[in-house]
Amino acid sequence: MIGVLAAIMIPAYHNYAMRAKTTQAAALGQKATSAVDHYYQRHHQFPSSMLDTDLTQTFPQAVKAVEIDDQTGQINVVLTGLGS
Repeated sequence: MIGVLAAIMIPAYHNYAMRAKTTQAAALGQKATSAVDHYYQRHHQFPSSMLDTDLTQTFPQAVKAVEIDDQTGQINVVLTGLGS
């Protein structure tokens, strides 16, 4: 009985945790987009790094870095391993 419950609950918890981490990363991506947009409106160019923007938030544990391509303005949210 315990083994059956564990077989169901462990994958369910893993999926829940992964969704929570990706939701945090997506929210940070939206804030980064807003910060880059604000920077672009003031300077008429993309920032050379996210440090040039007003994004001063501490990253959630699931996020390793937020990067920007200064030529295209593409923002990449780099995640840590989602397995834990």
